[in-house]
Amino acid sequence: MVIREGKHVNAKGRIYLPGLHNWDYPKSSVVGLLNEMISKFEEEPPLSSKITEDNKDPHQLLAFVSNLQISDGRVKPEEQQTLKVSVIGGGDLGMACVMSILSKCNVDKLVFIDVAESSTKGGSTDLEIFSVPKVE
Repeated sequence: MVIREGKHVNAKGRIYLPGLHNWDYPKSSVVGLLNEMISKFEEEPPLSSKITEDNKDPHQLLAFVSNLQISDGRVKPEEQQTLKVSVIGGGDLGMACVMSILSKCNVDKLVFIDVAESSTKGGSTDLEIFSVPKVE
């Protein structure tokens, strides 16, 4: 992990918040932290409650944000491509790959090509017996 130094982060990854410089963790409690934050925010309110330079009402911004339509990143079914995966090979490793792909990935079709039928006959038979969906 890389720690980048910044305005409020030192080289060791410690966060420094200038508004809370009077709060000391081992000597104080969470109630002390809340009291310190309340006093600091009374002096200097958080950005969300400040009036902008162009004097727009913060309630207008809240209304605008609440009307935004957020997409969950899914593609419409007609635009979605079919995801096909092929596993070539056999043995326990081939079966492990098939099971791992099926459990972790959302594939539309998985093709299992068994090179030496004698080595994985048990595994490919399991796939046939349990009629695992999306596997050919």
